Amino acid sequence: MAGVAGLVDNIVANRGNAALDSLSAMKGRVSDKERLKVACQGFEAMMNQVMLRAMREAVPDNGFIKRSSAEKIWTDMLDEKYADTMAKNNVGGLADILYKSLEPSVK
Repeated sequence: MAGVAGLVDNIVANRGNAALDSLSAMKGRVSDKERLKVACQGFEAMMNQVMLRAMREAVPDNGFIKRSSAEKIWTDMLDEKYADTMAKNNVGGLADILYKSLEPSVK
């Protein structure tokens, strides 16, 4: 379980600042409900990225072809884009569930 928590902390550290800046920039221009929707999609994207990274780590590396650090960085960036696309296209549905449960508390 510590591994998953570490992955979440790492993703929040890498993605959290941009997401918070985006939500802060939206304040005043769009409704709080719209900001909540963006935040829920961001959370779903973060969870999708954790899932994709865990899936990649589950596949054993046979050592036949060594992975370079550049390939690891590229793979992380690709997973981030996949996760964002999955969240925006409502693949998992987590954003909708979160939004529906939190929406009544927003003015």
